[in-house]
Amino acid sequence: MLMPDQGEKPLQTRTGRFPPLAGALSILLSVYIWMNLGPILAYQFTMVTLEDDVIKAYLVANIPFFALVFGLFLSLRFLMRTSVKHVITDKKKIDWLLMLQSGSAYMAVALLFTLGHALLQPEQFQLFSGNTKDFLRMVPLVLIITPIQTTSEEFLMRAIPSRLFKKGKLVTTTKGILWVSLFTALLFTLPHLSNREMQHASQKSAVILYYALFGFGGTFISLKTKGFEPSIGIHAANNLYIALICNYTNSSLPSRPLILSTGAVGTYWDVLQLALGLGAVWWMLIRVRAFKK
Repeated sequence: MLMPDQGEKPLQTRTGRFPPLAGALSILLSVYIWMNLGPILAYQFTMVTLEDDVIKAYLVANIPFFALVFGLFLSLRFLMRTSVKHVITDKKKIDWLLMLQSGSAYMAVALLFTLGHALLQPEQFQLFSGNTKDFLRMVPLVLIITPIQTTSEEFLMRAIPSRLFKKGKLVTTTKGILWVSLFTALLFTLPHLSNREMQHASQKSAVILYYALFGFGGTFISLKTKGFEPSIGIHAANNLYIALICNYTNSSLPSRPLILSTGAVGTYWDVLQLALGLGAVWWMLIRVRAFKK
């Protein structure tokens, strides 16, 4: 009987394959740790004294996601026995450039929409007028923590669930991609229904459609490229834009942005912006031949 070399990794780790049951249990374990340990960490942090109330609010809102990261780490290490790379992509290596290109295309549309909205209704926008040092103190925190938050959500609500149907690999048929995209749209929508945006929405149906489209579109685009680099880039760009560039009243992501929108939250204008943002990403992926790769 041939013995593997001591430095050789197990087949499961090398191929990225794992049983569907391991993936399902990983999701349940991650959610359990997130929902139980996360609130405890957030509550403990509320007792910490910080002079900057905005930074404290931002940290309290994001600390539970470190519990989610811990749950995902345990899941990848002991249940799925696979690597971060194999969860993100079926390509030979993670395409960081594709991730950056997708986020940039999406953010460009967000910038154009904000500019157009501000020109039409300038009374609904307020430029940051506080201490510049306060803003600069927040920038590095957001640049580090927000991508961690968005990527952990991508793993839990999109990447791992999408891999439950082919033992860890991604579906490649159009029919399969459509069904998996619908599945992740549901998974993405349900947890976000408790967000403050839903409570303060002027059109609740628009908010639900927004979350569903975000879940469906990101998965559909990513599966077409055989990896979740596009959706990870889109999600990070979306939340970084909200945290640093243009946030809005009653946001579930407290921050100190350059622009604050006081307009209505949860409208079909937001859905249109998302649709065009995803369309811009799709166009960019065609231009760089990401689908053919």
